[in-house]
Amino acid sequence: MRRNCLEAFANRFFSLYPCIAEILVDVSKYEGESVVYAVGSRIIHISVQILSSESQCLKLDNEINLKDIMISSAYGVLKTGVEKSTITQAFAYFYDNTPPSTIDDDLFKWFIYSVGDANHPLRKASYWTLVSDLQNLLTHGTIARRILRNQKTMKNYIALIAPMQGMNLNYRIIAGNHLEYESTHSYQLAFHLEWEVSALNMFNTLAALTIERDCMNTYLLQWKTILEVS
Repeated sequence: MRRNCLEAFANRFFSLYPCIAEILVDVSKYEGESVVYAVGSRIIHISVQILSSESQCLKLDNEINLKDIMISSAYGVLKTGVEKSTITQAFAYFYDNTPPSTIDDDLFKWFIYSVGDANHPLRKASYWTLVSDLQNLLTHGTIARRILRNQKTMKNYIALIAPMQGMNLNYRIIAGNHLEYESTHSYQLAFHLEWEVSALNMFNTLAALTIERDCMNTYLLQWKTILEVS
């Protein structure tokens, strides 16, 4: 009876996980960092106990597609603050040392996570709760291997990490005086986000490939996908 109740609670908790992501976004907009941290900590106190069981994670993945729910929820928090990247090799902008005054929609099409003040989930680290849960999930080898073998899940994960490419864009003065009093905050935000969302999860996923057959299957599956697309 007790086990049935725990499993039902776990199923319901992660079925509502996207709602938790929306709550974290709202809290980060209207509350300070201390409140954001307190809310996130309460969520993790629950989720970490559920995610510590590999068999429970597998059961939830079979029932509600746990891995995709968690990846899409993390993306839902971070994508609330995106902007168009101004990285380009176009001659008209190549030597600029300041952002363009207007954005050419035909030229600048790549969206990145903004490190500006308007991106509250990133500035106040409300994404940390969901990303920590994702890290805990990927410590289970069977789940990590499922992600690598599932094309839809891999696309969802790539959608999560792709906007980090070029997100910490800083313009450099290439002539004249050096840039004085440069803030390091944007560098720190970009570094910590990449480390927590991309690097740690990549290490956990690769650590799950302990069997040569799994490595070869994953490698060949990726090539098969590429050849089918082309």
